[in-house]
Amino acid sequence: MRYRTSDALLLALAAALLTIAGCERDTAGLGPAPFNTDPVVFQDEFIGIDFAAFAGSKLDALDIDTEEGYRSDASIKISVPDQGDPSGGYAGGAITSNAPRDLSQYNAVTFWAKASRSALLDGAGYGNDNTGTSKYMGGVSGIPLKTYWQRYILPIPRTGKLVPERGLFFFAEADQVGEGYDVWFDEVEFTNVANISNPRPIMRQGDVSAIAGVPLAVEGTSTALDVSGVTVIVTHQAGYFTLESSNEDVAIPGEGVIHVVGGGTAEITAKLDTVIVAGRFTINALDPPSDAAPRPTIPAADVISIFSNVYTNRPVDSFSPEWDTADVSDLKIAGDDVKVYNIPTQLDVAVIEFATQLIDATNMTHIHIDIWVPQGTATTPFFGLGLFSFGPDGVFSGGNPPPAGDDSQWVVAIVQPELVFGEWLSLDIPLADFTVPGGLEETAHLAQIILRSDAVQLIVDNIFFYNDGN
Repeated sequence: MRYRTSDALLLALAAALLTIAGCERDTAGLGPAPFNTDPVVFQDEFIGIDFAAFAGSKLDALDIDTEEGYRSDASIKISVPDQGDPSGGYAGGAITSNAPRDLSQYNAVTFWAKASRSALLDGAGYGNDNTGTSKYMGGVSGIPLKTYWQRYILPIPRTGKLVPERGLFFFAEADQVGEGYDVWFDEVEFTNVANISNPRPIMRQGDVSAIAGVPLAVEGTSTALDVSGVTVIVTHQAGYFTLESSNEDVAIPGEGVIHVVGGGTAEITAKLDTVIVAGRFTINALDPPSDAAPRPTIPAADVISIFSNVYTNRPVDSFSPEWDTADVSDLKIAGDDVKVYNIPTQLDVAVIEFATQLIDATNMTHIHIDIWVPQGTATTPFFGLGLFSFGPDGVFSGGNPPPAGDDSQWVVAIVQPELVFGEWLSLDIPLADFTVPGGLEETAHLAQIILRSDAVQLIVDNIFFYNDGN
């Protein structure tokens, strides 16, 4: 990246230093310096900007093209890899500011874009600094790209939120045709667009089980807005909404999250500024189990551990990357560390990703996991555990939905009578149950564990592969 310091600014600073030299300064009553309100993300060059590629993406997908631009000499060029490219299965990442900015006054991000062939861009947006701590991420999916420059508008559901903010612009695109192609962005900036109107916000509907002491993320939040008479749907985090609780002895609203503080029920509603959000849900809060999961007894020499207090764990990229449809929290039960997943519906998934250091489980026979499922959204409890392999080439091959190329996956479902609400269940699933015809093709390049549940919240512990000696 290139950085530029204004000569005029340096001269002004030098003059100011000469003026105040030898004088005492009264600093009483001074507040923190205001954040920079610069709306520019990219205009011919990056100034004070970083780029963080998303996990599993082509790390060098972004470059500055000095021969192509919209009415200029340069643009951002994104090289979307073809399926099976060993450098990464897709192009994606976050363009971030070195220092936090105050972008609260703007109601949209605008940019010009084109592609080497017509395509639908998987997604682009703002408010994602790729740290996993974003509160106001928003974006639009299925953006139609042409082979000539067009202007695009990404509305921000509510002004006043993006401060302090480092996440300026993000994108994600996987090849769907079987060959790579190029995308160009130019004149990317925050701005105020006059013709954005008629917000129609929505969030999840229905009953939700929760566990006291564990934050509950509010899911399914989006806002439809009219942009020059055309409806644009922005999928965003719940931080843009003002949440309200009918019973704060059970649930206390936060920014995009509900703090579950006690057992009982509470109805959650929301507003987008003054607009009532369509959808409401009732939290049914339960106490967590008082006893820890059974302690594993398999010798450590026969184990590849992902998460357990008993063994040395392998490195994990994320226990819930931003792109999955779940959230994860840490909790202690009887002194034992556990993970608590918030999985919105049975169609959603939580992902444990270790793509940076793939796991070779060819010498393992089983995968173990302990789960505790509170009362779910269905009469019959359901839990699914899946494995995803990057295949012999060791890289994500893309696909929408995946898998594609030499990638493969399989999910094993657990239901009653084995699975019971409110009780610890120790599962020992043979890896042979995953390597069925049409399922997981090999276990030498495992990159992800997939969790599914109808219970919304799910407690897990002691996740490891092992060899049973047979």
